[in-house]
Formats: sequence, structure tokens, C-alpha cells
Amino acid sequence: MSKTLYWIQGGSCGGDTWSLMNADTPDPIELLTAFDIDILWHHALSATAIDDLAALNRRILAGDQPLDILCVEGSIINGPNGSGRFDMTPQGPRKDFIHQLAQRARFVLAVGTCASFGGIGADSEIMASGLQFSKWEMGGLLGQGFRSGAGYPVINLPGCPCHCDVVVGTIGPGR
Repeated sequence: MSKTLYWIQGGSCGGDTWSLMNADTPDPIELLTAFDIDILWHHALSATAIDDLAALNRRILAGDQPLDILCVEGSIINGPNGSGRFDMTPQGPRKDFIHQLAQRARFVLAVGTCASFGGIGADSEIMASGLQFSKWEMGGLLGQGFRSGAGYPVINLPGCPCHCDVVVGTIGPGR
């Protein structure tokens, strides 16, 4: 049975995506094929119409579409004043959507330093945090007690960008 993967970008440069594209053993296509991974969404790899993406998102949040691996690239933008309104989707603050996706995922990966700890925006008015850390302190968007559907805390893959071998090695072998 194939595993599903949803990759979402928060506030960042996209360097973790491009690091992943540099993987060569296996390369990204071999990774997906060898480990039977179905990409539900990735901002640089998916050719999904906006209405189809909205329908997919509704299915995931309703529990009708399984989500095995959620990869978050980039910091969680919490500003101004904790509202998240500096980083919006058509449905509201992106931080809220990422939080909802994390509740549905079997595994949650923070890909890169920004997603892990908040990156350079952690000390600015954008109030950036990571998924489970705010700089070096536990907390972040999901809080220190968060556990994924498989019972794990956020799996942090820091690096700026995270090395492609680390991302491939973490995504690939998992069951």
C-alpha cells in the first residue's frame, strides 16, 4: 500500500525543496517509486488545479484522505500579535492550516532549520516559530506535547537547507 506525502511551504526561501531535488541515490523519482510514495501535494512538483487542491485539502481535514507524511518547509509565521495574518491562505492563516494537517498526519517532519526552530524570523515582528520549537525552547505551533498519529513528536531535520540525503533517508525507509 502506498504512503501519502503532503509537502507544504511556510515562510522560507524554498531551499529545502531544491536540496531534495539534488538527491541522487536515490533521486526524487526513484525515492517515490522504490518506497511507493504518492505525493498528494508539493508546491513545486504538483500540477494540481486550485479547485482540486481545495477539494484534496477538505478530504484530508475530514479524514477521508489518509495522510501518512506531512513535510513542512519554512517557518511558521505567527505575526502580527499571534494572529498569523502575515501569511494567509484563502481559508485563513497558513499556521492554522498547517496545525490542522498535523493533526491528521501519521508522521510530521519539520524540514530545515526554519520549520524546526523558526529561523531568522524568530526574533522579528513576523514572530516565526518552528513546528514544535520556538528557537531553542519547546513549544512552537504544535506545542511541546504534540504527538503525530503514529505517536511521535515532530521529526526535526534542521539545516539551511537540510541535506538531501537526510530528507531522503527519513522519508524513504519509514513504514
